[in-house]
Amino acid sequence: MIEVAWSRDRQGKVVGFTVTGHAGYAEAGADIVCAGVSAITLTAVLGLRDVLGCDGTYATEDGRLTVRLKTAPDGRATVVIQTMQAGLRELARQYPHYVFISK
Repeated sequence: MIEVAWSRDRQGKVVGFTVTGHAGYAEAGADIVCAGVSAITLTAVLGLRDVLGCDGTYATEDGRLTVRLKTAPDGRATVVIQTMQAGLRELARQYPHYVFISK
C-alpha cells in the first residue's frame, strides 16, 4: 500500500509531504496505481521546485518521496499542493485498498 502523510506548519498549511510504499496493484512496471501516484507527486515536485523555485528538501529513494519546504508556501505553491492533494484523494477514492492518505 502507498501511504501519503502531510507535514503542516503551526497555521496548518501543508509545508511538506512523504509518500511511502508500493501499491501492489500489479507487478512492477505494470502498476497503474503506483504510476498514477508517481505522476501526480513528481509533477507537484517539478512545479514547486523547478517552476516556482520553492526552496526546500526534495528527496527520493526506492519506495519513498519526501518533500519539505523551508518556508510556508505562497498562494501559487499552495495551489500546486492543493491540486496534488485533489489528485491523490481521487486515486485513494478509486483504489482504497492501495492508497492511504493520512489527515
